[in-house]
Amino acid sequence: MLKSTIFFTCLIASTFCHIHAQSNVWEQLPGPYGGNIYSAAQLNNAWYIGTGSGVFSSDDEGENWQRLGWPQEGQIVTSMLLEPAEYIVAATIVDLDEYATDSWLGLVYHSNDQGQHWSVDTIRSDFSYGPFNLKIFRQRGFLFASDHNLLLRSSDNGQTWEDILGFNLNFQYFDFNDSLLLGDDGFSQPQYSKDGGENWIPLTPPSGAFFGNYALGVGNTIFYFDSFDPCYRTTNLGNTWQSIGTPFGYSDINTCKVLPNGKLAALVEYPDNDEMIFTSSNNGLNWQKYNGNPAALPLDVVANGAIYGVATANGFYKNFINGNFLNPSNNGITASNVSSQVMHAGQFLDGSTDGLWRSFDGGTNWFSSFPQSQLAGTKEVRVKGDTLCAITGANFFYSSDGGDSWINPYVSGGWGFGGPFDEAQNFALDGDALVVSGFDLYNSSDYGQNWEEYSDFSRCSGAVVAEGKYFALAYWDGIVRSNDQGASWQVVKNSILGQGRMYYLHNKVFACIDQGLLRSSNLGTSWTTPSGIPTHGIFDNPLPVTAMAANDTVIYAAVNFAGIYKSTDDGSSWSLFSADLPNLRFNDLLLDKGVLYAACSGGGIWKYNLNMVGTHAPSRSQRVSIWPNPVGTQGIQLNCSSGFDEAIQITVYNALGQQILSQSARCNADKIELTIRDLTPGLYRLVAKTGDQLRIGSFIKIED
Repeated sequence: MLKSTIFFTCLIASTFCHIHAQSNVWEQLPGPYGGNIYSAAQLNNAWYIGTGSGVFSSDDEGENWQRLGWPQEGQIVTSMLLEPAEYIVAATIVDLDEYATDSWLGLVYHSNDQGQHWSVDTIRSDFSYGPFNLKIFRQRGFLFASDHNLLLRSSDNGQTWEDILGFNLNFQYFDFNDSLLLGDDGFSQPQYSKDGGENWIPLTPPSGAFFGNYALGVGNTIFYFDSFDPCYRTTNLGNTWQSIGTPFGYSDINTCKVLPNGKLAALVEYPDNDEMIFTSSNNGLNWQKYNGNPAALPLDVVANGAIYGVATANGFYKNFINGNFLNPSNNGITASNVSSQVMHAGQFLDGSTDGLWRSFDGGTNWFSSFPQSQLAGTKEVRVKGDTLCAITGANFFYSSDGGDSWINPYVSGGWGFGGPFDEAQNFALDGDALVVSGFDLYNSSDYGQNWEEYSDFSRCSGAVVAEGKYFALAYWDGIVRSNDQGASWQVVKNSILGQGRMYYLHNKVFACIDQGLLRSSNLGTSWTTPSGIPTHGIFDNPLPVTAMAANDTVIYAAVNFAGIYKSTDDGSSWSLFSADLPNLRFNDLLLDKGVLYAACSGGGIWKYNLNMVGTHAPSRSQRVSIWPNPVGTQGIQLNCSSGFDEAIQITVYNALGQQILSQSARCNADKIELTIRDLTPGLYRLVAKTGDQLRIGSFIKIED
């Protein structure tokens, strides 16, 4: 794992996709804010947060935030070590090599000039369905990079790394007596080290404990949070343990953090997996329910005196009343995980984990529904006439005043903790009737007042109504249909495993699933697989179709990490549309007045103006082979056939979809050389076009 200079090679094959002249590109909106925050750090009085969209800084205690120039969009910043003479940032990114579609790279960046220039170490790469959660810290003169079952140590500030773990235990840094602590994986003995990992000392777990994990308490306390009551704590490195209880009615303490006011903040679970935050002011002996955002468990904490900020997975918050109430402090952060979006009466509304966001100027400025905390975890937003409707994981709400106030009409029926249904994913409207796909199927005939539960199918998603028939996806059973407004359901397409969304567009029913797209022209009697949409990547990894939108002539479909596709024949065949859009995970598509909006996980919202002249419509996606990745400053080499004499147009776009450079070239000794020395470090998309054909690839530029 040495720091190295790497080059990039692209192969241009004889088969390309078709493209028309293009004059417009994808543009990322400047909001909504919050969500997808992974870390926080502090240098003097300045606060920094790491997001799925890079690093943001604030000099006014979280009132306003500015994006730093590096890392770029698409890199998940999991940890930061900020010192006056050096910034060190840990990040993960999807490996864009076509032979490792679902591989993640763990990277550590160094800067000695306050972020102007950076060098990079590749810490680890692996095939995984989720990113690494690298944490960077110093201890006893060493630099450490850690993750689940990973502990790397560097004695030369990141030039070289050695694996000092060597056995299967969960690592967690423990700052009592300057020690490192290895948590228990349930079957192995926990250990700690006082010499930077050179030697490990067993720590005896509580007698009779079966499966636990560790968290730092206050001062000299280690907590052993067992999956079954009781939990324990020790103040003498395991020589003796004291039993402590979980809050009444809860079964498990998953994670515990320390707030600057000395309180413990713990994430606990009910038996049915509902989560809540509890705090303790006496080191875990007693717990009190936290009345703020129920999902806002602190990931990292920064503080300026009595004012402190908390980075959570659902946004960044700061305290105003003795640390007991946290207000959102997300102005300028565009990392929101947008799950659903609608246009209504001049408003742009987006549902996200952090709540409901509204914009009155097309997405430039956004306003949160906070403190309407009942809308936290908004799954989907829809419009019924002049009324807005929304669901969270447990409840249904509607608003008759454009979103200023919301009503929960629930009276009785259904099933779920805190509402009429549980783990809701999607819903559909049919006059005053509603159908909700969640843990079970739920329907209401009186606009959400009373609910009935249909429990023969579980883990449902994708509710849609088509000509009076209700459709949904059941994880284990397939596509199900009801001909009697949800009173009974039947399987109409089996052998489908997974969750997704369903749509009724151009008189056709579509099912967006983990393995692609299904289409029915006869209201679910038979189903076909359209051509042109990739269903699986390399190593047979599925490429889910996640969202759709349509106008009178064209249907659009979003495919995770493959782009947005279009169909002009009612969904029978498809071609790639978004050649210059970065690799993204898509949550929703919205088409309004000729503008296509793509809501993404960790990337906010991107828009494309279809009204502009020269929009492109490539017929087929061909990826460029890239190896290795990232690339240094020495340039890019594109291999080509020596007999290929036609001019090739090379265009490079940055992560925001903006054109950075363009040049025409011809083959010279079987290769084309492209100078990229002047490009700033970041993520780029390259399009090689000849005539009406092209190939597309992505690369990461680093500073040598």
